[in-house]
Amino acid sequence: MLDSTQFETVSLYNVLGLPTAVVPLLNSQHAFQGVAMVPINDFQLFAVGTNAHESQRAYEKMLSERDQRVAIEAKRDIQHIEGVVARASSETLQAGTTYYLYLENVPHLFTAGPGLSSKLIVTRPGDKVKIGFYASDKDVVPMSEFDNLSLPLSKSVLQGKVESSATEHRSQEEATEDAKTVLERMKNLTPKELQELGKKVPPKK
Repeated sequence: MLDSTQFETVSLYNVLGLPTAVVPLLNSQHAFQGVAMVPINDFQLFAVGTNAHESQRAYEKMLSERDQRVAIEAKRDIQHIEGVVARASSETLQAGTTYYLYLENVPHLFTAGPGLSSKLIVTRPGDKVKIGFYASDKDVVPMSEFDNLSLPLSKSVLQGKVESSATEHRSQEEATEDAKTVLERMKNLTPKELQELGKKVPPKK
């Protein structure tokens, strides 16, 4: 079980326009266990990895799947692109499966978890797709929206309304938490919250 000593060192970063706490996780003997990433406006959401790279991939996947629960700053820049899939692959880590797409003549890898769209799982090279993504100069970019135009599927009226509502909600919300309070908030997590976070910590190899 984790205790407050796990949160003595917290670094704050802007990840996809969202103020994020990056926290090294230690066990009761203060041995390194992994890295957690937490949006400072919602401690119910967090991603954990055995190292910073794995934690970031899990965090970006979580944001793409559960963006409607996270208040992302209004200044974010979401762009859209249509193209043909040249390569498609997936990677399964402890945090779950991440899908990677490379489009013809587009110098980025686009990533997302299966929760973003069921079509991701069956997307293959040669398919025409439409992608919404967070503008970045990075080589690997998380998707915020995805549609495989080669796989038209029918939607119920309710499903269309839910998706439209989620998109509007994301566009209107802003991050309002003060980053200066994040360390104290993490130290004041309840035993139950600490226990839930502890369940996500990968076992030390």
